Amino acid sequence: MREHWCKPLLGTIKCNVDEAIFVDNNATDWATIVRDAMGDFVRCIFGFSHGMLEPFMVEAIVVRVVLSWLRSWHVDGVFLEIDNQQLWYALNFAHAN
Repeated sequence: MREHWCKPLLGTIKCNVDEAIFVDNNATDWATIVRDAMGDFVRCIFGFSHGMLEPFMVEAIVVRVVLSWLRSWHVDGVFLEIDNQQLWYALNFAHAN
């Protein structure tokens, strides 16, 4: 497991996705940041929702939003970095059967 951020390959961009659930405030926040192959900031988006969702659902919703957002840029070579293992397996092995 890597514990530090790594630059994407030359000619690609990296999109990091994360969420935070605030039990005491009954709220969920999420953010994504895009960096280029030099590690420079490109863009970010973030969101807020009243109510708490399971981390898997929050990250799944955010990934859907992010993929739509990235598609609107007409870019190729996107590396999407998520930290929810359950979602990672769902995305990578959805068509395995």
